[in-house]
Amino acid sequence: MPQGNPQEQNISPNVSSPQGTFSSPRVTSMPVRQASFSKSFFYPKETQAQPDMATSEHLALASTPEGVQEEQDLRDLPLGSACAQVHETYIVAQSSEGIILVDQHAAHERLVYEQLKKSFFEKDVPSQALLIPEIMNMNQEDRDLLLKREGEFKALGLGIESFGEGILVRSIPILLGGSNVKELVDDLLDEIKEMDVHSSLKDKQDEICSTMACHGSIRAGKKMSLREMNALLRQMEETAFSGQCNHGRPTYIALKKTDIEKLFGRR
Repeated sequence: MPQGNPQEQNISPNVSSPQGTFSSPRVTSMPVRQASFSKSFFYPKETQAQPDMATSEHLALASTPEGVQEEQDLRDLPLGSACAQVHETYIVAQSSEGIILVDQHAAHERLVYEQLKKSFFEKDVPSQALLIPEIMNMNQEDRDLLLKREGEFKALGLGIESFGEGILVRSIPILLGGSNVKELVDDLLDEIKEMDVHSSLKDKQDEICSTMACHGSIRAGKKMSLREMNALLRQMEETAFSGQCNHGRPTYIALKKTDIEKLFGRR
């Protein structure tokens, strides 16, 4: 076993991506540092990450069907089987060819974005009423900008109306359940201010949906159960362009077993 400080290397493994309907990221190099890992790193307990409302319902993460592991080996699927969550931000999955590292926020953001675009295009964005409507005070100019597009927001599943010197938010898209409503509206207001006065939200639907998806996706620091992680992987496999987030960053990196062997000098 090597003694002293671990040596840092700059290795460019032959990174590959699974075949499927999703696009894959491109990685050129990665710094590697030798390290030791505890057993808990590889085998997290299911009880460490219980599903909650924000993940199991409003973030559209369907549970993996019971018995699916018995019917087929998840490791034979393109993005493999989830093994662990690292720093409550990255998912480690094992496939028949190697390992996959997934950025949970970037990956889910893309899924929500694609679903919002599809619903918006089909003019069928399901919304949910807020148990306690959000009251937002603002200056007259911002208030008028938002209320002028009240009908367009309704088509996006966002229900707003005039209230005193500000607005009242009564409903939001189901996909954005658990979001910070005030931050969501503030970001949408910023998008509107950058638009031409004669433009519609439909003209900027990519930007609008991207802003909304960022608020409706799983955050870094969110604990996930193995079932939730596997559900996310399966949705990625079924979603086009899931290899990149809305901002162009990769959502996952795949390393073949031979690449890992090279990192440890076995090849």
